[in-house]
Order: sequence, then C-alpha cells, then structure tokens
Amino acid sequence: MSVKTSLAGAAAAIGLTALAYPAQAATYTLNYTHGSPVGTPITFSAKLTGMAAWNVITVTGFSNAIYNGTPWNPTPPYVNSYSDFFALTALAPLVSLDNSVTDIVFGDTGLNQTVAFGPAQGVPGDIVVFSSFGFTPGAPDTNGAEQPLGTLTITEDTAVAVPEPSAVVAMLGLGLGALASKVRKQG
Repeated sequence: MSVKTSLAGAAAAIGLTALAYPAQAATYTLNYTHGSPVGTPITFSAKLTGMAAWNVITVTGFSNAIYNGTPWNPTPPYVNSYSDFFALTALAPLVSLDNSVTDIVFGDTGLNQTVAFGPAQGVPGDIVVFSSFGFTPGAPDTNGAEQPLGTLTITEDTAVAVPEPSAVVAMLGLGLGALASKVRKQG
C-alpha cells in the first residue's frame, strides 16, 4: 500500500470518526443569592448543561439543584426561556457568563415549583428580575412575584472541544478524493 493510499485512508477515517461523535455540551454552575421579602435570604444553585456561543449559553438542562439548602430534583426537569414562559414565543433559555443575558426558568413539567430569572413580565429588554414559586411553607419564595435581581454568578465547569464542521468535512473530502484518485489510476 502506498503512502498516498495510507494517508487518504487515514484522513477519511478521521473525518468519519469525527462525524460519528455528536457535539458535547459544556457544564456550568449557577449560584444565586436573593434578599427575600420575608427576611430570609433565598439561595439557589444548579449545574447547567448547554452550548456556548461566545459568552451566551443556550441551556439544555439542569441537575443537582439546591433551593435554600435543600436538594430540588423536579421530575422531569423543565427548563425554558422566562420570556417564552409569558409569551409562548419559542425562545431558547439563555444565560451568560457576564450576566448580560439572563432569560431562564427552571421547574417541573407541571410548573408546581419554579425558579426564574429574566426580563420583567417576560418583556425582552426590560430589567432582569427573580421569581420563585411553590416552595413555601418549607422554604421561603417570592410566591411568583418578581423581585429585583440579587447576586447571580455563572461559572464554566467543563468545556469539550467540538471539531469545526467544515474542517471535518474537508478532512473527509480530502481522504475520499485521494482514495477515488488512487482507484481511478488503478482502473
């Protein structure tokens, strides 16, 4: 087998292997502290999964949520845009590492308990607010009332390098083209 054939086969194999593995999401930690209207601070934390484009993360799920020190594991978990929660506009749940974008609601599918961060009344561009519902009497919440945003931090835990699709296709094409050239010369 010639070097050209070996390189072509390797390039094709690399391209096919890269296409076989779907993009993997990164994980993030969200921490929030809010001065509650009942005098007891509300704390919330969760592990987020999602895909980042620059600074903005499209959240696809959450786990390990803790509301006021108590594990909260809604089954199944629900995550959506806070704006969509009001207007049903099919917006993606978004957060950013610098808090320039915050539009997300967490809950269970029946929305019996929710934790939300987003523009007031779901109006894009309005001030960002916090709201929680369904946790009393066990833990304080805002009873669905919107409150000014407290201290929200989002940090990146892991990031998985996702190959650039055009590079994968180019590698695959190069390998297949070289193999086709080799077969054509032999035929």
